[in-house]
Amino acid sequence: MDAYYFRFHTDVECIPHLHVNNEFIYVKSGRLRVTVNGRAFLLSAGEAVLVLPYEVHDMHTAGESVALVSEFSPDTVSSFTQLLSHKEAEERKFVLDTRVMEYLLQGIEKENVSLCEAKAYFYFICTEFLKNSPLKEKSLRSVRNYVYNAIVYINEHYREELSLQSVAEAVGCSYNYLSKAFFEEVGIRFSQYVNNYRMQKAVYLLLNGETSVTDIAYETGFSSVRNFNRIFLAAMGTSPTEFRKKESPEVYNL
Repeated sequence: MDAYYFRFHTDVECIPHLHVNNEFIYVKSGRLRVTVNGRAFLLSAGEAVLVLPYEVHDMHTAGESVALVSEFSPDTVSSFTQLLSHKEAEERKFVLDTRVMEYLLQGIEKENVSLCEAKAYFYFICTEFLKNSPLKEKSLRSVRNYVYNAIVYINEHYREELSLQSVAEAVGCSYNYLSKAFFEEVGIRFSQYVNNYRMQKAVYLLLNGETSVTDIAYETGFSSVRNFNRIFLAAMGTSPTEFRKKESPEVYNL
């Protein structure tokens, strides 16, 4: 199924996550740090990264940034997807020709981009990516598979009580193995990822609707309102109640 979007973001902040689609990240101005499967890339204006399906990645602005973030399904670029079915890219960061990128941005900024136009843009992006990133035979990495399965499990069960032990048992590996593998692949510890994911859900609920702080705490898997307030304050520098009063939904739309 063809699915895609184009969206500009200012001062992007996004916790580690993964999804079934490709994600193109292009820095229009400023600097943006993108981590893909534990590898960090510092992007300046004119530089881009292509994240492939099921790869753990995050984004953090270094100072300030304006970035184009575009997600598109593997079916939208089926030939590219088939090419990578048994191969993997050695490099992720690449530079797009300024004049060509200006033309691309002009097309993207139109109100209605047709599927045909979108496919042309995405194939152009994939072609430029392949020019800059040699391919090699895909290695079978059981470590990445365990971490991927753990993240999927967390994302589906974040409302429940989660521990490293219970998730390790769910994905079929030991506590120590998952603890080490998770940190190596994602770049943060298991407990931090769980809290970050719950926080992302809590922020959305705070800014979209009138659900009480107490209900949000329990709906997003926190063990108590006190624990929710403590973690929220440490992460956001303010309480959930004050955050709801002063923030705009558009700022946290990733």
